[in-house]
Amino acid sequence: MKFIFYSLFFLLIGTTAVAQLRMPALFSDHMVLQQQTDAPVWGWAAPGEKVVLTNSWNKQVVSMIANDNGIWKTRIKTEKAGGPYTIRVKTDKQTILLRDVLLGEVWVCSGQSNMGFYLESSLNGKDEVARANYPSIRYFDVKRQVSSTPLMDTTGSTWTAVKPDNAGQYSAVAIFFAEKLQHELSVPVGLIEVAWGGTAADNWTPKEVLKNDPKLDIAIKRYAEWQADFKMDSICYTAQIAAVKDSLIEKKPDLPTSMFIHDRPHRAPSVLFNGLINPLTEYGVKGILWYQGETNRKWHTEYAYLFKTMIDSWREKWQADLPFYFVQIAPFKGSIDEVSAIQEAQLQVYRETKNTGIVVTMDVGKMDDIHPTNKRPVGERLANWALSNTYHKEGIVFSGPLYESAFAKADTLQVNFSFLASGLKTEGTPMGFEVLEYKSNGSYKTPKAIVPIIKDEHLIFDIEKISRPFLLRYGWEEQMEFGNLTNSENLPASAFRVLIN
Repeated sequence: MKFIFYSLFFLLIGTTAVAQLRMPALFSDHMVLQQQTDAPVWGWAAPGEKVVLTNSWNKQVVSMIANDNGIWKTRIKTEKAGGPYTIRVKTDKQTILLRDVLLGEVWVCSGQSNMGFYLESSLNGKDEVARANYPSIRYFDVKRQVSSTPLMDTTGSTWTAVKPDNAGQYSAVAIFFAEKLQHELSVPVGLIEVAWGGTAADNWTPKEVLKNDPKLDIAIKRYAEWQADFKMDSICYTAQIAAVKDSLIEKKPDLPTSMFIHDRPHRAPSVLFNGLINPLTEYGVKGILWYQGETNRKWHTEYAYLFKTMIDSWREKWQADLPFYFVQIAPFKGSIDEVSAIQEAQLQVYRETKNTGIVVTMDVGKMDDIHPTNKRPVGERLANWALSNTYHKEGIVFSGPLYESAFAKADTLQVNFSFLASGLKTEGTPMGFEVLEYKSNGSYKTPKAIVPIIKDEHLIFDIEKISRPFLLRYGWEEQMEFGNLTNSENLPASAFRVLIN
């Protein structure tokens, strides 16, 4: 009887808790709603309970009934940027009052550690933090969580106004983006930061998308193999470590991938989409910023298709063709061939995916550091893409030169680019260019440098002594450190390679 009593008691307590009027963490004091739209709003109440919502900017009254699962959803019209306002949500028994609500421009900022890289750790970080007093830039710092199934809330996450006492541990790229955006548009800006270091694109892609695509289910199979290998790898690794201590072998063994992954549950396919992105996909946002790719270096041949598919899947979940502006990874000497391959894949995604933009960082990387500290140009270049292509501001140069085409005629080769601004230029002699001729067996000969001249907004190469076909490369592998091609606005050209027949 006591067991039955306590079971009923806790059941009633649980039912009462579920039935309480509540809203996702996204809807809280200091939030930013996307301006001039029908903004989605949702939450939970008792099944069948009537919920009434009002706001202070247009006095709109909206009522709805919670469904059988206790979920209610509606949309409210937002006006031009401004605030602060309030939103009141009521049932017969409870009221939620959201205070200090702003209407403005909302952007999701996602990716891995270079997106999450703290403002205080960036170049001139101490000064940047001190000046980061932006009452109408609001930051939603999504609390980390992983899930095997899609979630609806990011419990514990909060909106805050950006100020010197909290900005230090916010994303430098996101803050610099918002600063530039606000300066140009004079509106509140909402940043939803959802980044996690050391993560791959498949961690951020819906499970059904990976599972149902023969080109992508390899990520699921690879993770399953790591899980299956873990126990045996652990035994072998422990034995090898013991052997090193006993001087039976000299070289310390590398940590097996299966052991590395086992300690990182956030590296499972789709768990970050489920835990961090899915809860956001009902929320009204203007666009997405993305800085990721380093972790996919080992699987670079899969990256272009995976990344493009991930973008498409996010847009499908948001039910909107959201602008998606991303950062091409910076030069880095670790697995340098794979870095070049990821850069090429990212450029391919930009070319093949509508409403995207690519920020080239050839000039702000550090060859010995996968986390370059000069983040201001990165954030500002993302903002320039948005200002020009999303907000249609005129006169903004938002990209450096991107390879377009090449034409060989007689003994010369002409290479053409987009995004020239007022023309191509280099500081001093053009560097970073090389050709690879073919051997008789079909392999490449050793790369050799070639120096073009800039003429009429093109590059002209003398190829009289070069046998065709050959590969022309710029900023590729070791040359990424030396490439110096820019446009007249000093924005760097992307690395590229092209076969010349």
